[in-house]
Amino acid sequence: MARQPKPVKIKSAPLVRMRSRDLDDTAQIRDAPTQLVLVSDPGQDLDDEMAYIMTCHLCDSHNVVLKGVVTTLYPAFERARLCRGTLDTLGMHSVPVGIGTDGGDTKGVHSARSFEVLASSYLPEPESESAASLQPGRRLLHSLWTDAAPRSLSLVVIASLKDVALFLRDNEALFLEKTKEVVIMGGVQEAEQAQGAGVLCPPLVPDDAHNNQFDRPAAEYVYRRCQEIGVPLVVVSRWSAYAVQMPRSTYDQLALTGSSIGFRLRSAQRETIEQLWQRACAPV
Repeated sequence: MARQPKPVKIKSAPLVRMRSRDLDDTAQIRDAPTQLVLVSDPGQDLDDEMAYIMTCHLCDSHNVVLKGVVTTLYPAFERARLCRGTLDTLGMHSVPVGIGTDGGDTKGVHSARSFEVLASSYLPEPESESAASLQPGRRLLHSLWTDAAPRSLSLVVIASLKDVALFLRDNEALFLEKTKEVVIMGGVQEAEQAQGAGVLCPPLVPDDAHNNQFDRPAAEYVYRRCQEIGVPLVVVSRWSAYAVQMPRSTYDQLALTGSSIGFRLRSAQRETIEQLWQRACAPV
C-alpha cells in the first residue's frame, strides 16, 4: 500500500520574528475570532455549501468572523448568486460576496445546470436587488485587505487558486502585510518527488489535486510565492477528507430540518451517487 502523505503546515521565519517582536499583539490576534476570507466554487461539489453551513455555526459560536466570499470557476456570476442565496438563507446577510474569475475554465466547460434547478427557491434572480449587491471579486479582496489589521486575515481557498494568484501578483506588499495565513484544500508532492532525496527542506510543490489542476500555473505561483515571501501556508490534502468522510445520513438529517439548502444538498448527493452507480454498471 502506498504511503499516504499527511496534511502539511508551514510556519515561516517571518512569523517567528513577528512573535519575538510583539508578543502582546500576537496574543490578542490569537485569542480573537479568526478573520476569515473564503474563495470557493459553490455548485461544483457539495463541500462548498457544507462549508458555508459550518462557517455559519463557527460565526454563531464567535470562533470566526466571515469577512467575505469570492466565488470562482465559470460561470462565476451564477456561483456568486448561489453563494448569496445560501448565505442569505443562513441569515448571513451582511457578508459581502464577490464575483471571481473563470478559475481556469477559459472554454466554459462547467455550467450552472448542476444547481440552478434544485436551488431555484433561494437563488436570487439575475436582476434582483440581492444579485445587484454582488461586486467584482478583485475589488472585494482589495477592500478587505486594505481595511484589515496587520497579519489578521486567514485566506481559505477550497477552489481554483487563479483569483488568489492574480491578487497576490498585483498587491504583494499589501498581501504580505495583512495576511495571517493561507489555507488551501489541495496537496503537495512528497519531498523526494519534488526535489530528490537528500535536499534539506525543499520548497513545496503542488500535486495533482483537483483544485491545483483548475489553473496549474496559478497554483504553482501561489505555493511558490507564499513560501518565498514568508506567508504561512496550511495545505489540507485529499487524505484528510478521506479520513473524515461525511456519512450519507448527514444529508438526510439536513433535509429533514425543512431547509431548502438541506433539501438541495440531499437531492444533489443522491443524484451523484446514482450517476456513479450507473457508470459502474455500464458495459465496458
